[in-house]
Amino acid sequence: MRWQAWTKLLCLAGASLFVSSILPVVAQTPPARTYQPGYWQPRARVNPKMPITVILENQTEMPLKYNFLDDRAEADLIVGDQVQLSRVTLPLNIAVYDPSPKAGAGDEVNLNYAVSVNRNVVTVLVQPTQEEGYRVVNIGRTGAIYLY
Repeated sequence: MRWQAWTKLLCLAGASLFVSSILPVVAQTPPARTYQPGYWQPRARVNPKMPITVILENQTEMPLKYNFLDDRAEADLIVGDQVQLSRVTLPLNIAVYDPSPKAGAGDEVNLNYAVSVNRNVVTVLVQPTQEEGYRVVNIGRTGAIYLY
């Protein structure tokens, strides 16, 4: 009688261990969420070891200008048009802005940048926004794309 009780107890314990080892534990604490949204998070990435092309497209109702924030001169970004910059070198900073005389007097136009990457071609759609916008597209040496 005792031997049967021990046998049943051992079988039950073995079955319990087997079932608990194959079933996921539901009561586990989820991993910490470390992602914090903000300007320091890249919007997209390119492969810095491959040739990079940047396309700027003006989807606003006004002519804009862009500048590389280095010794190169500013250039026009015409309404509804796009500019293609081939074989760019990193790091790259491009400012897009409203050149009108009212800009800087508190009436400047806020711009939103919608960024996408396909086969190392970075497309930046420049659009008007009512919210606080962006001024600079930055592509770092590692290929991370940031908006400021």
